[in-house]
Amino acid sequence: MTAPPDTNSRTVLANEWKLEPGELRKVISPNTKMLVSRFAIIRHNPLGKAFSAEELLEIGKICTASNALILSDEAWEHLDFSSNFCSMASLGEPISSQTIVIGSAGKAFNAAAWRVGWAIGHKELIKHIQTAHILLTFNAPGPAQEASAIGLERGVSEGFWQGNRKRAQDCVSSLCGTIQELKLPYTVPAGAPYIFLNTRNIHIPPDYSFPPNVTHRLRDWKLAWFLIQEIGLATIPGSGEHRI
Repeated sequence: MTAPPDTNSRTVLANEWKLEPGELRKVISPNTKMLVSRFAIIRHNPLGKAFSAEELLEIGKICTASNALILSDEAWEHLDFSSNFCSMASLGEPISSQTIVIGSAGKAFNAAAWRVGWAIGHKELIKHIQTAHILLTFNAPGPAQEASAIGLERGVSEGFWQGNRKRAQDCVSSLCGTIQELKLPYTVPAGAPYIFLNTRNIHIPPDYSFPPNVTHRLRDWKLAWFLIQEIGLATIPGSGEHRI
């Protein structure tokens, strides 16, 4: 991803961050079997960027050119604040037949502990997942599976998706207002219940003492420790979305 100009001095929109197709091509080869990443293809963590149909199409073309499958994490599909959500599987052939869409009831219904999800794709791809599914269904609590099914059936008719999206957007707007008062630059998410904060101007005392399990970490990990210890503010290190 390429950052927009002046991210250290201004607030930017998540969709100002741009995909660099050339960088992706460098790591995709004829030996690549599947594009799998710790960040969502549809909803980029930790930016909260919502990829456009044009960007997703570019990703799809690069993968299908090398006959690589695409694992499309669409867990946040109902939190697109622009209401212009685009599924990777909707981009036509050959992309759709090489895509497996992953959904999450925990993310959709704000109930992460349910650990219930689903996979959607071409029957030739799904049949292999179905084999594993036989062994997975009894690992998730039965009531959570039933609740997920009912939620998916009633989500539209009872206005849950729209209401939940508005609640998330209101919470994000409130938090943005607080950050603006602190005059810290940040990235406004396009569809995620979190904010990517630029912490360059937050200073940790040079002689601050960290525990051994934090000392070797990157600065954002140290800052997360510092903030929770000193002012009781819990944060998530941005680098934790991509590496440990």
